[in-house]
Amino acid sequence: MRYALFFCFLFSISGLSELAAQKSNYLVYDPSLHSLRVKPGIITLDLKKDFAAVGNGRENSEENSTTTSDHLAFEAAADFINARGGYVRLLIPYGTYVVGKQVFNGGRINHFKKYGWGENASFDGFEVLLLLKAKNVSIEGLLSKSGLKPKLQYKAGMRFGLFEIAKGQANVTKAEAGTTNLYLDKTGLQRAHIGNTFAFMACSDIVLRNIEVNGNAASFMLGGKFGRGKNPYENYHTGICISSCSSVQLLDITLYDLGLDGIAIKDMGNGYSSSDNILIKNCLVTRNGRNGLSWLSGRNLKVINSEFSEMGRGSVSTEPAAGIDIESETVDLENVPVLGSFYNCIIKNNQWLALAAGVASLNGKKMPSKKINFMNCVFVGTYNSVADIESDEYAFDSCSFYGQLYLRNNSAREKDATAFTNCNFSNVYKGKRMTGMFLVANVGARRTRFKKCSFLGFDQRIFDMDNTTFVCGDYKSYPVYEDCIFRCYLTEITDGWFKTSGLGGKTSYKGNTFYYNALYPFFNDTYCGNMGAQDLGGNKYIPLKKEEIIAALKK
Repeated sequence: MRYALFFCFLFSISGLSELAAQKSNYLVYDPSLHSLRVKPGIITLDLKKDFAAVGNGRENSEENSTTTSDHLAFEAAADFINARGGYVRLLIPYGTYVVGKQVFNGGRINHFKKYGWGENASFDGFEVLLLLKAKNVSIEGLLSKSGLKPKLQYKAGMRFGLFEIAKGQANVTKAEAGTTNLYLDKTGLQRAHIGNTFAFMACSDIVLRNIEVNGNAASFMLGGKFGRGKNPYENYHTGICISSCSSVQLLDITLYDLGLDGIAIKDMGNGYSSSDNILIKNCLVTRNGRNGLSWLSGRNLKVINSEFSEMGRGSVSTEPAAGIDIESETVDLENVPVLGSFYNCIIKNNQWLALAAGVASLNGKKMPSKKINFMNCVFVGTYNSVADIESDEYAFDSCSFYGQLYLRNNSAREKDATAFTNCNFSNVYKGKRMTGMFLVANVGARRTRFKKCSFLGFDQRIFDMDNTTFVCGDYKSYPVYEDCIFRCYLTEITDGWFKTSGLGGKTSYKGNTFYYNALYPFFNDTYCGNMGAQDLGGNKYIPLKKEEIIAALKK
Protein backbone atom coordinates (compact mmCIF):
# COMPACT_ATOMS: atom_id res chain seq x y z
CA MET A 1 0.00 0.00 0.00
CA ARG A 2 1.21 3.45 -0.86
CA TYR A 3 0.83 6.37 1.47
CA ALA A 4 1.05 9.69 -0.30
CA LEU A 5 3.59 12.09 1.09
CA PHE A 6 2.10 15.24 2.45
CA PHE A 7 3.32 18.73 1.75
CA CYS A 8 2.05 21.70 3.66
CA PHE A 9 4.32 24.38 2.30
CA LEU A 10 3.06 27.64 3.68
CA PHE A 11 2.79 30.89 1.87
CA SER A 12 3.49 34.40 2.97
CA ILE A 13 1.96 36.83 5.38
CA SER A 14 1.96 39.19 2.38
CA GLY A 15 -0.46 41.93 1.49
CA LEU A 16 2.37 44.46 1.19
CA SER A 17 2.24 44.57 -2.59
CA GLU A 18 -1.47 45.43 -2.86
CA LEU A 19 -2.70 48.87 -3.78
CA ALA A 20 -2.32 51.47 -1.06
CA ALA A 21 -5.98 52.43 -1.49
CA GLN A 22 -7.00 48.90 -0.60
CA LYS A 23 -4.94 49.10 2.57
CA SER A 24 -6.08 52.54 3.73
CA ASN A 25 -9.00 51.33 5.84
CA TYR A 26 -7.08 48.60 7.66
CA LEU A 27 -5.98 48.86 11.23
CA VAL A 28 -2.18 48.80 10.99
CA TYR A 29 0.02 47.75 13.86
CA ASP A 30 1.67 50.71 15.55
CA PRO A 31 4.18 49.75 18.27
CA SER A 32 3.57 53.04 20.08
CA LEU A 33 -0.13 52.10 20.42
CA HIS A 34 -0.42 48.34 20.23
CA SER A 35 2.72 46.69 21.60
CA LEU A 36 2.44 44.49 24.65
CA ARG A 37 4.59 46.95 26.54
CA VAL A 38 2.18 49.80 25.83
CA LYS A 39 -1.06 47.82 25.87
CA PRO A 40 -0.58 44.54 27.77
CA GLY A 41 -3.03 41.65 27.70
CA ILE A 42 -5.46 40.41 25.06
CA ILE A 43 -6.97 42.99 22.73
CA THR A 44 -10.20 42.32 20.81
CA LEU A 45 -10.39 43.14 17.11
CA ASP A 46 -13.20 42.81 14.56
CA LEU A 47 -12.56 41.65 10.98
CA LYS A 48 -15.16 44.03 9.56
CA LYS A 49 -14.70 47.08 11.79
CA ASP A 50 -10.92 46.95 12.03
CA PHE A 51 -9.87 45.35 8.74
CA ALA A 52 -12.58 46.43 6.27
CA ALA A 53 -13.92 42.98 5.48
CA VAL A 54 -17.26 42.96 3.68
CA GLY A 55 -18.60 39.42 4.11
CA ASN A 56 -21.52 39.78 1.71
CA GLY A 57 -20.77 36.73 -0.46
CA ARG A 58 -19.37 38.75 -3.38
CA GLU A 59 -15.79 39.20 -4.52
CA ASN A 60 -15.79 43.00 -4.17
CA SER A 61 -12.59 43.18 -6.21
CA GLU A 62 -11.37 45.77 -8.64
CA GLU A 63 -11.45 44.68 -12.26
CA ASN A 64 -8.60 42.30 -13.11
CA SER A 65 -7.68 42.01 -9.45
CA THR A 66 -6.11 38.69 -8.46
CA THR A 67 -7.33 39.02 -4.89
CA THR A 68 -10.69 39.48 -3.20
CA SER A 69 -11.00 42.34 -0.73
CA ASP A 70 -12.11 39.92 1.99
CA HIS A 71 -8.91 37.94 1.45
CA LEU A 72 -6.94 41.17 1.91
CA ALA A 73 -8.82 41.82 5.13
CA PHE A 74 -7.73 38.45 6.54
CA GLU A 75 -4.15 39.12 5.47
CA ALA A 76 -4.23 42.52 7.16
CA ALA A 77 -5.51 40.91 10.35
CA ALA A 78 -2.69 38.35 10.20
CA ASP A 79 -0.15 41.14 9.64
CA PHE A 80 -1.36 42.90 12.78
CA ILE A 81 -1.42 39.76 14.93
CA ASN A 82 2.03 38.66 13.82
CA ALA A 83 3.52 42.11 14.35
CA ARG A 84 2.17 42.13 17.91
CA GLY A 85 3.30 38.57 18.55
CA GLY A 86 -0.27 37.50 19.23
CA TYR A 87 -2.40 38.26 22.31
CA VAL A 88 -5.37 39.05 20.11
CA ARG A 89 -9.01 37.96 20.05
CA LEU A 90 -10.16 38.30 16.44
CA LEU A 91 -13.92 38.30 15.92
CA ILE A 92 -15.35 37.28 12.54
CA PRO A 93 -18.96 38.51 12.25
CA TYR A 94 -21.48 36.28 10.54
CA GLY A 95 -21.38 36.50 6.75
CA THR A 96 -19.85 34.88 3.68
CA TYR A 97 -16.29 36.03 2.99
CA VAL A 98 -15.10 35.35 -0.55
CA VAL A 99 -11.37 34.61 -0.44
CA GLY A 100 -8.61 33.51 -2.80
CA LYS A 101 -5.36 35.09 -3.91
CA GLN A 102 -3.48 33.58 -6.82
CA VAL A 103 -0.86 35.27 -9.00
CA PHE A 104 0.73 34.09 -12.25
CA ASN A 105 4.36 33.28 -11.47
CA GLY A 106 5.70 31.99 -14.78
CA GLY A 107 7.63 29.12 -13.22
CA ARG A 108 9.77 31.41 -11.05
CA ILE A 109 10.49 30.81 -7.39
CA ASN A 110 7.48 31.90 -5.40
CA HIS A 111 7.28 34.82 -2.98
CA PHE A 112 8.13 32.72 0.06
CA LYS A 113 11.79 32.75 -0.96
CA LYS A 114 12.25 35.93 1.08
CA TYR A 115 11.38 33.94 4.21
CA GLY A 116 14.08 31.36 3.56
CA TRP A 117 12.33 28.77 1.41
CA GLY A 118 10.13 28.52 -1.63
CA GLU A 119 9.60 26.68 -4.88
CA ASN A 120 8.96 27.28 -8.53
CA ALA A 121 5.35 27.51 -9.59
CA SER A 122 3.24 28.54 -12.54
CA PHE A 123 0.67 30.17 -10.22
CA ASP A 124 1.52 31.30 -6.72
CA GLY A 125 -1.18 30.79 -4.08
CA PHE A 126 -1.45 32.54 -0.71
CA GLU A 127 -2.77 31.65 2.72
CA VAL A 128 -5.92 33.41 3.84
CA LEU A 129 -4.67 33.83 7.41
CA LEU A 130 -1.18 32.80 8.46
CA LEU A 131 0.14 33.14 12.00
CA LEU A 132 3.88 32.89 12.58
CA LYS A 133 5.32 32.57 16.10
CA ALA A 134 2.19 34.08 17.60
CA LYS A 135 0.91 33.33 21.10
CA ASN A 136 -2.47 33.52 22.78
CA VAL A 137 -4.67 34.11 19.76
CA SER A 138 -8.38 33.33 19.52
CA ILE A 139 -10.14 33.52 16.16
CA GLU A 140 -13.87 33.30 16.75
CA GLY A 141 -16.74 33.22 14.32
CA LEU A 142 -19.88 34.98 15.52
CA LEU A 143 -22.95 32.89 14.79
CA SER A 144 -26.09 34.17 13.11
CA LYS A 145 -29.33 34.34 15.10
CA SER A 146 -30.21 30.91 13.72
CA GLY A 147 -26.82 29.44 14.69
CA LEU A 148 -25.06 29.52 11.31
CA LYS A 149 -21.30 29.97 11.18
CA PRO A 150 -19.48 32.65 9.20
CA LYS A 151 -18.19 31.13 5.97
CA LEU A 152 -14.96 31.57 4.04
CA GLN A 153 -15.66 30.62 0.42
CA TYR A 154 -13.02 30.49 -2.32
CA LYS A 155 -13.86 32.46 -5.41
CA ALA A 156 -14.67 30.56 -8.58
CA GLY A 157 -12.01 29.77 -11.16
CA MET A 158 -8.99 29.14 -8.93
CA ARG A 159 -6.34 27.30 -10.95
CA PHE A 160 -5.26 23.90 -9.68
CA GLY A 161 -2.93 21.38 -11.32
CA LEU A 162 -0.31 21.83 -14.02
CA PHE A 163 -0.20 25.00 -16.14
CA GLU A 164 2.49 25.86 -18.66
CA ILE A 165 4.71 28.75 -17.67
CA ALA A 166 4.68 30.94 -20.80
CA LYS A 167 1.07 32.14 -20.77
CA GLY A 168 -0.38 30.20 -17.86
CA GLN A 169 -2.47 27.93 -20.07
CA ALA A 170 -3.64 24.56 -18.75
CA ASN A 171 -1.31 21.69 -19.57
CA VAL A 172 -3.77 18.90 -20.20
CA THR A 173 -1.97 16.99 -22.93
CA LYS A 174 -1.63 13.97 -20.63
CA ALA A 175 -1.90 12.93 -17.03
CA GLU A 176 1.41 13.26 -15.18
CA ALA A 177 2.00 10.47 -12.67
CA GLY A 178 5.02 12.35 -11.36
CA THR A 179 6.45 11.79 -7.93
CA THR A 180 5.13 12.92 -4.59
CA ASN A 181 8.31 14.92 -3.91
CA LEU A 182 7.45 18.47 -4.89
CA TYR A 183 11.10 19.45 -5.17
CA LEU A 184 12.17 16.69 -7.54
CA ASP A 185 9.35 16.16 -9.97
CA LYS A 186 9.91 17.35 -13.51
CA THR A 187 6.65 19.27 -13.56
CA GLY A 188 7.61 21.47 -10.60
CA LEU A 189 7.65 24.69 -12.65
CA GLN A 190 4.08 24.12 -13.77
CA ARG A 191 2.42 23.62 -10.40
CA ALA A 192 -0.53 25.94 -9.74
CA HIS A 193 -1.20 26.25 -6.01
CA ILE A 194 -4.14 27.87 -4.26
CA GLY A 195 -2.57 28.01 -0.82
CA ASN A 196 -3.98 26.92 2.52
CA THR A 197 -6.79 28.68 4.37
CA PHE A 198 -5.56 28.86 7.98
CA ALA A 199 -1.88 28.21 8.69
CA PHE A 200 -0.33 28.22 12.16
CA MET A 201 3.47 28.05 12.25
CA ALA A 202 5.49 27.77 15.49
CA CYS A 203 2.57 29.22 17.44
CA SER A 204 1.17 28.44 20.90
CA ASP A 205 -2.19 28.75 22.62
CA ILE A 206 -4.30 29.19 19.48
CA VAL A 207 -8.09 28.76 19.32
CA LEU A 208 -10.08 28.62 16.06
CA ARG A 209 -13.83 28.41 16.66
CA ASN A 210 -17.13 28.48 14.74
CA ILE A 211 -15.82 28.75 11.17
CA GLU A 212 -16.97 27.19 7.90
CA VAL A 213 -14.61 26.86 4.92
CA ASN A 214 -15.88 26.05 1.42
CA GLY A 215 -12.94 25.28 -0.86
CA ASN A 216 -15.26 25.48 -3.91
CA ALA A 217 -13.40 22.65 -5.64
CA ALA A 218 -16.19 22.09 -8.15
CA SER A 219 -15.38 25.49 -9.68
CA PHE A 220 -11.61 24.94 -10.01
CA MET A 221 -9.98 25.61 -13.36
CA LEU A 222 -8.15 22.30 -13.53
CA GLY A 223 -4.87 21.95 -15.38
CA GLY A 224 -2.83 18.83 -15.96
CA LYS A 225 -3.04 16.10 -13.35
CA PHE A 226 -0.32 15.39 -10.83
CA GLY A 227 0.10 12.58 -8.32
CA ARG A 228 -1.83 9.34 -8.01
CA GLY A 229 -5.47 8.61 -7.55
CA LYS A 230 -8.81 8.60 -9.30
CA ASN A 231 -8.45 12.24 -10.43
CA PRO A 232 -5.25 13.51 -8.77
CA TYR A 233 -4.10 17.09 -8.26
CA GLU A 234 -1.62 17.00 -5.39
CA ASN A 235 -1.06 20.72 -4.90
CA TYR A 236 -1.41 23.01 -1.88
CA HIS A 237 -4.94 23.69 -0.69
CA THR A 238 -5.56 22.54 2.89
CA GLY A 239 -8.15 24.00 5.24
CA ILE A 240 -6.07 24.15 8.44
CA CYS A 241 -2.34 23.45 8.55
CA ILE A 242 -0.68 23.24 11.97
CA SER A 243 3.14 23.22 11.90
CA SER A 244 5.31 22.95 15.03
CA CYS A 245 2.64 24.45 17.29
CA SER A 246 1.61 23.76 20.87
CA SER A 247 -1.82 23.98 22.48
CA VAL A 248 -4.07 24.50 19.45
CA GLN A 249 -7.85 24.05 19.62
CA LEU A 250 -10.09 23.59 16.59
CA LEU A 251 -13.68 23.83 17.81
CA ASP A 252 -16.89 23.54 15.78
CA ILE A 253 -15.18 23.87 12.40
CA THR A 254 -16.61 22.74 9.05
CA LEU A 255 -14.20 22.12 6.16
CA TYR A 256 -15.25 20.88 2.74
CA ASP A 257 -14.46 20.89 -1.00
CA LEU A 258 -10.79 21.76 -0.52
CA GLY A 259 -8.28 20.60 -3.11
CA LEU A 260 -6.02 18.71 -0.71
CA ASP A 261 -6.62 17.95 3.00
CA GLY A 262 -9.08 19.22 5.55
CA ILE A 263 -6.62 19.35 8.48
CA ALA A 264 -2.88 18.65 8.51
CA ILE A 265 -0.56 18.43 11.53
CA LYS A 266 3.19 18.39 10.91
CA ASP A 267 6.49 19.90 11.95
CA MET A 268 8.49 22.57 10.16
CA GLY A 269 11.85 20.78 10.36
CA ASN A 270 15.04 22.82 10.58
CA GLY A 271 15.23 22.51 14.36
CA TYR A 272 11.60 23.41 15.08
CA SER A 273 9.81 21.36 17.70
CA SER A 274 7.06 18.86 17.03
CA SER A 275 3.43 19.91 17.36
CA ASP A 276 2.02 19.14 20.80
CA ASN A 277 -1.35 19.21 22.58
CA ILE A 278 -3.80 19.61 19.69
CA LEU A 279 -7.57 19.38 20.24
CA ILE A 280 -10.10 18.85 17.44
CA LYS A 281 -13.68 18.89 18.71
CA ASN A 282 -17.12 18.96 17.08
CA CYS A 283 -15.66 19.31 13.57
CA LEU A 284 -17.06 18.18 10.23
CA VAL A 285 -14.47 17.50 7.52
CA THR A 286 -15.93 16.22 4.27
CA ARG A 287 -15.49 15.87 0.50
CA ASN A 288 -11.93 17.15 0.27
CA GLY A 289 -9.53 16.12 -2.47
CA ARG A 290 -7.16 13.97 -0.43
CA ASN A 291 -7.41 13.30 3.32
CA GLY A 292 -9.73 14.51 6.03
CA LEU A 293 -6.99 14.54 8.68
CA SER A 294 -3.31 14.04 7.86
CA TRP A 295 -1.38 13.56 11.10
CA LEU A 296 2.27 13.51 10.08
CA SER A 297 4.14 14.60 13.19
CA GLY A 298 3.45 15.54 16.78
CA ARG A 299 2.15 14.24 20.08
CA ASN A 300 -0.89 14.49 22.30
CA LEU A 301 -3.64 14.81 19.71
CA LYS A 302 -7.23 14.52 20.92
CA VAL A 303 -10.17 14.31 18.50
CA ILE A 304 -13.72 14.36 19.91
CA ASN A 305 -17.18 14.13 18.31
CA SER A 306 -15.90 14.75 14.79
CA GLU A 307 -16.62 13.35 11.33
CA PHE A 308 -14.25 12.69 8.42
CA SER A 309 -16.17 11.57 5.36
CA GLU A 310 -16.37 11.48 1.54
CA MET A 311 -12.66 12.20 0.92
CA GLY A 312 -11.72 11.94 -2.74
CA ARG A 313 -15.38 11.73 -3.77
CA GLY A 314 -15.59 15.15 -5.44
CA SER A 315 -13.97 16.76 -8.46
CA VAL A 316 -10.47 16.04 -7.08
CA SER A 317 -9.46 12.56 -5.88
CA THR A 318 -5.83 12.12 -4.86
CA GLU A 319 -4.42 9.16 -2.94
CA PRO A 320 -4.62 8.22 -0.13
CA ALA A 321 -8.15 9.75 -0.12
CA ALA A 322 -8.54 8.54 3.47
CA GLY A 323 -10.70 9.86 6.27
CA ILE A 324 -7.75 9.78 8.69
CA ASP A 325 -4.17 9.20 7.52
CA ILE A 326 -1.62 8.75 10.31
CA GLU A 327 1.95 8.38 9.09
CA SER A 328 5.31 9.88 9.91
CA GLU A 329 6.70 12.59 7.67
CA THR A 330 9.44 14.13 9.72
CA VAL A 331 13.22 14.37 9.68
CA ASP A 332 13.36 13.64 13.42
CA LEU A 333 12.61 10.15 14.72
CA GLU A 334 11.38 11.73 17.96
CA ASN A 335 8.62 13.60 16.15
CA VAL A 336 6.57 10.65 14.89
CA PRO A 337 2.82 10.79 15.64
CA VAL A 338 2.36 9.51 19.19
CA LEU A 339 -0.24 9.65 21.97
CA GLY A 340 -3.45 10.15 20.03
CA SER A 341 -6.99 9.74 21.35
CA PHE A 342 -10.16 9.66 19.25
CA TYR A 343 -13.57 9.65 20.94
CA ASN A 344 -17.04 9.32 19.40
CA CYS A 345 -15.85 9.98 15.85
CA ILE A 346 -17.28 8.71 12.57
CA ILE A 347 -15.09 8.05 9.54
CA LYS A 348 -17.10 6.94 6.54
CA ASN A 349 -17.62 6.77 2.78
CA ASN A 350 -14.10 7.78 1.77
CA GLN A 351 -12.73 6.86 -1.64
CA TRP A 352 -10.00 4.73 -0.09
CA LEU A 353 -9.69 3.90 3.61
CA ALA A 354 -11.45 5.19 6.67
CA LEU A 355 -8.17 4.82 8.60
CA ALA A 356 -4.65 4.50 7.20
CA ALA A 357 -1.84 3.83 9.67
CA GLY A 358 1.33 3.41 7.65
CA VAL A 359 4.99 3.09 8.56
CA ALA A 360 7.48 5.43 6.91
CA SER A 361 11.26 5.03 6.95
CA LEU A 362 14.10 7.49 7.56
CA ASN A 363 17.65 6.48 6.71
CA GLY A 364 16.64 2.84 6.87
CA LYS A 365 14.89 3.17 10.25
CA LYS A 366 11.17 2.57 10.50
CA MET A 367 9.02 5.36 11.92
CA PRO A 368 5.70 3.89 13.06
CA SER A 369 3.07 6.01 14.73
CA LYS A 370 2.25 4.63 18.17
CA LYS A 371 0.07 4.76 21.25
CA ILE A 372 -3.09 5.67 19.34
CA ASN A 373 -6.47 4.94 20.95
CA PHE A 374 -9.98 4.96 19.49
CA MET A 375 -13.11 4.74 21.65
CA ASN A 376 -16.74 4.56 20.50
CA CYS A 377 -15.75 5.35 16.91
CA VAL A 378 -17.45 4.17 13.72
CA PHE A 379 -15.41 3.20 10.64
CA VAL A 380 -17.17 2.60 7.32
CA GLY A 381 -15.32 1.23 4.27
CA THR A 382 -17.86 1.77 1.53
CA TYR A 383 -15.51 1.75 -1.47
CA ASN A 384 -12.35 0.06 -0.16
CA SER A 385 -11.03 -1.64 2.96
CA VAL A 386 -12.22 0.03 6.13
CA ALA A 387 -8.73 0.34 7.63
CA ASP A 388 -5.12 -0.66 6.96
CA ILE A 389 -3.06 -0.83 10.14
CA GLU A 390 0.67 -1.33 9.82
CA SER A 391 1.89 0.68 12.84
CA ASP A 392 2.06 -0.64 16.42
CA GLU A 393 0.29 0.20 19.66
CA TYR A 394 -3.17 0.94 18.27
CA ALA A 395 -6.09 0.19 20.59
CA PHE A 396 -9.80 0.15 19.72
CA ASP A 397 -12.45 0.01 22.44
CA SER A 398 -16.19 -0.28 21.72
CA CYS A 399 -15.72 0.69 18.06
CA SER A 400 -17.69 -0.49 15.02
CA PHE A 401 -16.12 -1.50 11.71
CA TYR A 402 -18.11 -1.92 8.50
CA GLY A 403 -16.03 -3.45 5.72
CA GLN A 404 -12.75 -5.32 5.44
CA LEU A 405 -10.10 -4.69 8.10
CA TYR A 406 -6.56 -5.10 6.77
CA LEU A 407 -3.88 -5.87 9.39
CA ARG A 408 -0.11 -5.78 8.77
CA ASN A 409 1.36 -4.71 12.14
CA ASN A 410 4.34 -7.00 12.63
CA SER A 411 4.57 -6.36 16.39
CA ALA A 412 7.66 -7.75 18.10
CA ARG A 413 6.21 -7.38 21.62
CA GLU A 414 2.75 -8.11 22.97
CA LYS A 415 2.42 -4.61 24.46
CA ASP A 416 3.00 -3.12 21.00
CA ALA A 417 0.31 -5.15 19.26
CA THR A 418 -2.96 -3.79 17.94
CA ALA A 419 -5.88 -4.62 20.26
CA PHE A 420 -9.65 -4.65 19.75
CA THR A 421 -11.93 -4.83 22.79
CA ASN A 422 -15.75 -4.93 22.71
CA CYS A 423 -15.73 -4.04 19.01
CA ASN A 424 -18.31 -4.94 16.37
CA PHE A 425 -17.50 -5.99 12.81
CA SER A 426 -19.94 -6.31 9.91
CA ASN A 427 -19.96 -6.11 6.13
CA VAL A 428 -23.31 -4.27 5.94
CA TYR A 429 -23.83 -0.63 6.93
CA LYS A 430 -27.34 0.81 6.89
CA GLY A 431 -28.48 -1.87 4.48
CA LYS A 432 -25.56 -1.43 2.05
CA ARG A 433 -22.96 -4.13 1.39
CA MET A 434 -19.35 -3.05 1.88
CA THR A 435 -16.45 -4.15 -0.32
CA GLY A 436 -13.98 -6.91 0.54
CA MET A 437 -13.83 -10.72 0.75
CA PHE A 438 -13.49 -10.87 4.55
CA LEU A 439 -14.16 -8.91 7.71
CA VAL A 440 -10.55 -9.39 8.84
CA ALA A 441 -7.63 -9.93 6.48
CA ASN A 442 -4.53 -10.63 8.56
CA VAL A 443 -1.41 -10.43 6.43
CA GLY A 444 1.43 -11.32 8.79
CA ALA A 445 0.18 -9.16 11.67
CA ARG A 446 1.61 -10.59 14.88
CA ARG A 447 0.07 -10.64 18.35
CA THR A 448 -3.10 -8.78 17.36
CA ARG A 449 -5.77 -9.32 20.05
CA PHE A 450 -9.56 -9.45 19.70
CA LYS A 451 -11.43 -9.70 23.01
CA LYS A 452 -15.21 -9.78 23.49
CA CYS A 453 -15.79 -8.73 19.88
CA SER A 454 -18.69 -9.56 17.59
CA PHE A 455 -18.35 -10.51 13.91
CA LEU A 456 -21.35 -10.58 11.60
CA GLY A 457 -20.86 -11.54 7.94
CA PHE A 458 -23.70 -11.64 5.42
CA ASP A 459 -22.71 -13.86 2.50
CA GLN A 460 -19.08 -13.13 3.27
CA ARG A 461 -16.30 -15.05 5.00
CA ILE A 462 -15.29 -13.77 8.43
CA PHE A 463 -11.50 -13.95 8.35
CA ASP A 464 -8.42 -14.94 6.39
CA MET A 465 -5.53 -15.37 8.80
CA ASP A 466 -2.77 -15.49 6.20
CA ASN A 467 0.07 -16.14 8.63
CA THR A 468 2.24 -18.38 6.47
CA THR A 469 5.37 -16.47 7.51
CA PHE A 470 4.87 -17.43 11.18
CA VAL A 471 6.71 -20.38 12.71
CA CYS A 472 4.18 -23.05 13.56
CA GLY A 473 4.12 -23.49 17.34
CA ASP A 474 5.52 -20.01 18.06
CA TYR A 475 2.30 -19.30 19.90
CA LYS A 476 3.49 -16.03 21.45
CA SER A 477 3.46 -14.42 18.02
CA TYR A 478 -0.01 -15.66 17.08
CA PRO A 479 -2.99 -13.30 16.87
CA VAL A 480 -5.57 -14.11 19.57
CA TYR A 481 -9.38 -14.24 19.50
CA GLU A 482 -10.88 -14.49 22.98
CA ASP A 483 -14.55 -14.58 24.07
CA CYS A 484 -15.75 -13.44 20.65
CA ILE A 485 -18.90 -14.33 18.74
CA PHE A 486 -18.77 -15.13 15.03
CA ARG A 487 -21.91 -15.28 12.91
CA CYS A 488 -21.26 -16.18 9.30
CA TYR A 489 -24.45 -16.28 7.25
CA LEU A 490 -23.11 -17.79 4.04
CA THR A 491 -25.75 -19.32 1.78
CA GLU A 492 -23.47 -20.54 -0.99
CA ILE A 493 -19.83 -20.35 -2.07
CA THR A 494 -19.24 -20.26 -5.83
CA ASP A 495 -15.91 -18.44 -6.19
CA GLY A 496 -13.71 -21.55 -6.20
CA TRP A 497 -11.76 -20.46 -3.11
CA PHE A 498 -11.72 -22.45 0.15
CA LYS A 499 -15.17 -23.74 1.08
CA THR A 500 -14.98 -22.26 4.56
CA SER A 501 -16.53 -19.49 6.65
CA GLY A 502 -13.06 -18.46 7.80
CA LEU A 503 -9.48 -19.61 7.31
CA GLY A 504 -7.73 -19.43 10.69
CA GLY A 505 -4.09 -20.41 10.36
CA LYS A 506 -1.48 -19.85 13.11
CA THR A 507 -3.98 -18.08 15.33
CA SER A 508 -5.00 -18.72 18.95
CA TYR A 509 -8.66 -19.17 19.92
CA LYS A 510 -10.19 -19.18 23.40
CA GLY A 511 -13.79 -19.14 24.57
CA ASN A 512 -15.29 -18.17 21.22
CA THR A 513 -18.62 -19.15 19.67
CA PHE A 514 -18.78 -19.82 15.93
CA TYR A 515 -22.10 -19.93 14.02
CA TYR A 516 -21.80 -21.07 10.40
CA ASN A 517 -23.40 -22.83 7.46
CA ALA A 518 -22.99 -26.55 8.09
CA LEU A 519 -21.61 -26.90 4.55
CA TYR A 520 -18.86 -24.31 5.15
CA PRO A 521 -17.25 -24.73 8.60
CA PHE A 522 -14.55 -22.51 10.02
CA PHE A 523 -11.15 -24.01 9.24
CA ASN A 524 -9.05 -23.58 12.41
CA ASP A 525 -6.94 -26.72 12.07
CA THR A 526 -4.33 -27.13 14.81
CA TYR A 527 -2.13 -29.51 12.81
CA CYS A 528 1.10 -27.76 11.81
CA GLY A 529 1.12 -29.52 8.50
CA ASN A 530 -1.97 -27.52 7.63
CA MET A 531 -2.97 -24.41 9.56
CA GLY A 532 -1.20 -24.71 12.91
CA ALA A 533 -3.90 -22.90 14.92
CA GLN A 534 -3.89 -23.07 18.72
CA ASP A 535 -7.07 -24.13 20.52
CA LEU A 536 -6.95 -22.75 24.07
CA GLY A 537 -10.27 -24.29 24.98
CA GLY A 538 -13.84 -23.20 25.49
CA ASN A 539 -14.58 -22.72 21.78
CA LYS A 540 -18.01 -23.72 20.47
CA TYR A 541 -18.86 -24.48 16.85
CA ILE A 542 -22.59 -24.33 16.06
CA PRO A 543 -23.65 -25.35 12.53
CA LEU A 544 -26.75 -23.72 11.04
CA LYS A 545 -29.18 -25.07 8.51
CA LYS A 546 -29.61 -23.18 5.27
CA GLU A 547 -33.15 -22.10 6.19
CA GLU A 548 -31.85 -20.66 9.47
CA ILE A 549 -29.32 -18.58 7.53
CA ILE A 550 -31.94 -17.39 5.04
CA ALA A 551 -34.15 -16.33 7.93
CA ALA A 552 -31.27 -14.42 9.48
CA LEU A 553 -30.52 -12.67 6.17
CA LYS A 554 -34.14 -11.52 5.89
CA LYS A 555 -33.87 -9.80 9.26
